[in-house]
Amino acid sequence: MERGVTPSEILSELQARQVELAVVGDRLRFRPACAVPEPLLEALRAHKAEVMDLVELQTWPEASKDAVHRFGKPCARLYPFLGREVQTPDGPGRLLQVFTERVTVVLDAEPSRATFYLPSEVRPPGVAVASILAETEVH
Repeated sequence: MERGVTPSEILSELQARQVELAVVGDRLRFRPACAVPEPLLEALRAHKAEVMDLVELQTWPEASKDAVHRFGKPCARLYPFLGREVQTPDGPGRLLQVFTERVTVVLDAEPSRATFYLPSEVRPPGVAVASILAETEVH
């Protein structure tokens, strides 16, 4: 791939090559490895975080995609869910605040206190965590 390629172009090229991508925690996994030539893999490594954000966003509702486009921050995907129920690693709760580095949720199980999470740890009901792919990982 040529220099100056954008994360969106990398994702489009991977999709054109029918490469499956999954975000698992802070890892980006893909298969089949044979469909990703070295220049594309280098570009993927260079833009791993941005590509991961794009992959995850594909499973989110349109309102979340619009918010990310409008505000230019990955955490903006949560803006449409302010005041609404979300899923956290500790169970469901109501989203109170969204900042770049953290979000505030009042858990249903603990309605008397606020709990803080990374924006990547919180998702609306119905948006599943990416499945694990067995093959190759981007480092």
